[in-house]
Amino acid sequence: MNILKIFVIGFNKTGTTSIYKLLKMLKYNVTHSTIPVLDIIDKYDAFTDGVHTNFKEYYKKYPNSLFILNTRPLKNWLISRYKHGRMRNFIKSWCWPVDDSKTLKWINERHNHHLNVLQFFKDKPKQLLVVNIEENNWENKIYEFIKQKI
Repeated sequence: MNILKIFVIGFNKTGTTSIYKLLKMLKYNVTHSTIPVLDIIDKYDAFTDGVHTNFKEYYKKYPNSLFILNTRPLKNWLISRYKHGRMRNFIKSWCWPVDDSKTLKWINERHNHHLNVLQFFKDKPKQLLVVNIEENNWENKIYEFIKQKI
């Protein structure tokens, strides 16, 4: 039987730190790192940060695993990303300054990623949880999703 891993494959600013803390509390060997997952995939049981457009490679290596597509309403997600610039004193970075082309790029990337994830898992529904981190009891949804597999 393959090892169970948990991959949190939504974008940043959608509760990745909170999900990290939840998995830590549940005693998972979890990392919240932007190091590419495939570089550290054998060292941890759960991954909560980074870019996950290559989630199919995670599945290929660990097909028995669980995937969480964490999300939040589009407007709130965009605002949160730009607020991240404030934390860096508005120094030019991936999230600052505000600009239309950057915003449209993010919206398109998110839309395409969500479509790709949903398409890939349409015949594997027990391995994917889509969770809106702004909904009540999102933590319990994640807990129940993980619990059903172990």
